[in-house]
Parts: sequence; C-alpha cells; structure tokens
Amino acid sequence: MEKRGATMQFWLVSLIILVISAAIIFIFLAKLNIIGGIDKEACETSVRLRSTLKILPGFLGEAIPIGQKYIKLKCKTEKTCLYNDKKECNNLVGDIEYIKVEDKDAINRVMADKMAECWAMMGEGKLDVFAKEITETTGKCVVCTRIDFEDALRNEIISVDGFVSYMRTHKVKGSELSYWQFITNNLADNVYTPK
Repeated sequence: MEKRGATMQFWLVSLIILVISAAIIFIFLAKLNIIGGIDKEACETSVRLRSTLKILPGFLGEAIPIGQKYIKLKCKTEKTCLYNDKKECNNLVGDIEYIKVEDKDAINRVMADKMAECWAMMGEGKLDVFAKEITETTGKCVVCTRIDFEDALRNEIISVDGFVSYMRTHKVKGSELSYWQFITNNLADNVYTPK
C-alpha cells in the first residue's frame, strides 16, 4: 500500500512541475515577441492560458483560477489608418497599418473585420479572461484596434452609416455566419440593436 501512495505522490509532483515549467516557458516565449505577426498569436495564447490555468480544488471543491491573477495579457493595440488619398492619420503614432478605402462599404468591411478578429482572439465570449469580483458591476474590455481616418476622408464621409446593417447582412470570411451572428454568438435576434 505504501508503494502505491509513493507512486501517486510521484505523479502528482511531476504534474505540478510540468504545469509550472509550461508556464515559465510560455512567459519566456512571450517575452521574445519581436515580430508583429506573432502579436496576435501571443495575445490569443495568453487569453487562453489566462482563462484556463487553474489549480486543484479549493475550499468549495471547484478548481481555483490562478491564470487571471498571475498571467498578463500579451495583447497589443493595433493602429489602423483608413485613407483614400494620402497615408496620413495625425492621431496615430508608431507602427501603423494603412488600408485604402473607396467608400462607406469598404470602411464598414474593415471595421467589421477588425471587430471579428478581436472577438475571435479574445475567445468569442466563451472564456473567463478577467477575474469576477462579487461587487463588480462594470465590464472590462481590451482595445484590439484603434482606427483613424485621414483628414480628407474624415471630412468627406463625416459619419459611417449602416454599420449594424452591414454586420447583419455580410458574412465573416470563411464562415456561414454574418458578422452580427458571429459577434453575438448566433443570438442575433435576442440582442438589442439601435434603429
């Protein structure tokens, strides 16, 4: 009987060491995040690790989420400049993605794509990324993309109309779902929308 107990103890210690080693390796790899293309993968990995890393059952018998407390999100805000004539967005600095747009439909497409990309990267609302406090009444968010317009385009378009309509009637790339269905987890009919 003592041999069986020693074997169980060995495997439990080995499992704990494995989890700690994996966390250390992840943190080390996240620090090496040099290339911009890796940013999205690092963000998605940190979201998944943060929401799923738990330790053995606590006082009430449920696994205790420790990822939310000890793992930082590695999500970098992208900066996107929509332009028609000149690649100039005075409100953005640093590494900027420039996208040429011709009309309001193209603007709606870029904004819907960025929104869907962020939703997917953050776990589509299915992961517990942030710790829940008993007294908390406000939500938390991550700003995935800041979108700005070149001055000439901003003056020409003034406002982006029909964004909700665009999201309801256009499909996400590679999916049968509309942007609206994707972002509302296919509960589009039960979600309030402004008229």
